[in-house]
Amino acid sequence: MDCEISVREGSRGQRKKKLNENKREQAEKKRYSAPAGSKVFIGCNHNNKRFLCTKIRPYDAVFIREKIFKCQNKVTQDSKIAGWIQVMDIKKSRPRISTAIQGKKPKPHAFHVVYSVPTKHGKTVNVCKKFFMTLTCMKNSRVNKLCKVVKSGEDIKENRGGDRISHKTTEKKAMVREFLGNLKGSESHYNRKKSKRIYLNCDLSQNKLRKAYNNSVTDQFKVTRTMFQRIFSQFNIGFKSPASDVCTFCNKITFQIKTEKNSDERSKLMMEKRVHTLRAKTFYDLLKLPDDDDTLTFCFDLQQVQPLPKTAIQEAFYSRQISFYAFCVVDQQSKRPVFYTWTEDQAGRGSVEFSSALIDFFKTYIIPQNKKNIRLFCDGCGGQNKNNIVVHSLIDLLYKHLRSSIENITLFFPVRGQSFLPADRVFGRTERKLRKKVSINTVEEYRAVYATVGTVKHSGPDWMIKDVKSLSQNFKNNVGIKDLKKIIITKINNHVKVTGQMYYRFEEEKTPTTLFKKGITSTSAQRFLMESLPLEHPIQEAKKKMWTHF
Repeated sequence: MDCEISVREGSRGQRKKKLNENKREQAEKKRYSAPAGSKVFIGCNHNNKRFLCTKIRPYDAVFIREKIFKCQNKVTQDSKIAGWIQVMDIKKSRPRISTAIQGKKPKPHAFHVVYSVPTKHGKTVNVCKKFFMTLTCMKNSRVNKLCKVVKSGEDIKENRGGDRISHKTTEKKAMVREFLGNLKGSESHYNRKKSKRIYLNCDLSQNKLRKAYNNSVTDQFKVTRTMFQRIFSQFNIGFKSPASDVCTFCNKITFQIKTEKNSDERSKLMMEKRVHTLRAKTFYDLLKLPDDDDTLTFCFDLQQVQPLPKTAIQEAFYSRQISFYAFCVVDQQSKRPVFYTWTEDQAGRGSVEFSSALIDFFKTYIIPQNKKNIRLFCDGCGGQNKNNIVVHSLIDLLYKHLRSSIENITLFFPVRGQSFLPADRVFGRTERKLRKKVSINTVEEYRAVYATVGTVKHSGPDWMIKDVKSLSQNFKNNVGIKDLKKIIITKINNHVKVTGQMYYRFEEEKTPTTLFKKGITSTSAQRFLMESLPLEHPIQEAKKKMWTHF
């Protein structure tokens, strides 16, 4: 038994020894074997002063190819191989034999190339071109191109692939960009947020714009639909949706122009429309003017009425709900809005509420010392803004509540139907938040949403509605206020005078008039105090019955 065991152990040791020897032989062969394709050798017997091809051994070929194949891309490979190439000028010009045999005029060689490859032992051996191509696995065209690059001294680049077409259409693309850049669009009225995106007329489309461009250029600059679409996507351009609250005058006169057959009458109508459009544009140009060193600009407006409560219950959705009001006063950049909020059961939504909010805003607003002029922009709603109650409140505000350095207040009204104001952007930000609320059951929930956008003042604790109509005891009405585009309230020697203008830029020669009634002086008017109105407003009986049911 012991002998048998010893025999088995001995045979196992022999097998293991033989296996290790085989592994060493395979490793040795692998070490000195060439990579794929390296066993292809040509019968090159050069062994002279110029070429020593026979000095290169198989392991030298493996060493050379490993240096090349370790490079990660073609550029690094060419850079490595370029170090083994020396390009020199021709010392003695000799004609080419191949061209002489073909009967052509012989061409002299452009340069002389010496190919030197490294060996494993650190030596450098000069070889012929054919043997060099075999060692490096390169074709004749690649070697010739590499020699020309080395001769010129340029950087080695990757010329394969890449974009070889775009440079041919550079002028076309520049023409299309210039065409799109000259388009005049407008800001979105419905988006209600400040954006650099412009909107073109809803009648236009990308295809119509492409056809208009192709009709305006010669055949060599015309573009395809794909190219035009690719360039158009680089611009922040959109197309308007059909308007739902267009100006009545614009809509009426546009229809008249389409149906009018008399050319003279049509020209008159087109002129009227152009004047109307220019006046509307002038209002917005004035609104966009940056504040001077002595001027402050504000805008005020009432937001769309919000239902209270807001709920998804079907019966409540179709019932009569109480209204929640939010009056906003904001600066020109719509960055610091102030909301004055109240509900339908506390007050209405007329000029009394608006005037009270304006008086409270300017009484609490900190005006810088260098400011002398205040510009106010609002819509032209007669029952809310464009009336004598608002004018009386601004007069009272100027000589009683504002400091003495403020000299005048100018109130601007837009062309009817053209009333997109910075306050609408604030309302847009608020409405995006309100849309995410499925239900709002209390006033506090509404005010919490508005507080995320700006400062909120609650009716009662924060501000009171004043009896602004009582100012009519001291002031007369400004006649013809319906046709005015701006009202200038000026303080001169402790007297307040009013001037109404029918144009935005052209001021008529009017003498400022005081609106104080006979027997009323500025001193007696300053002593007059407006009383606060109770926060009680009658609600329709139908609403009371409906909510009693719920």
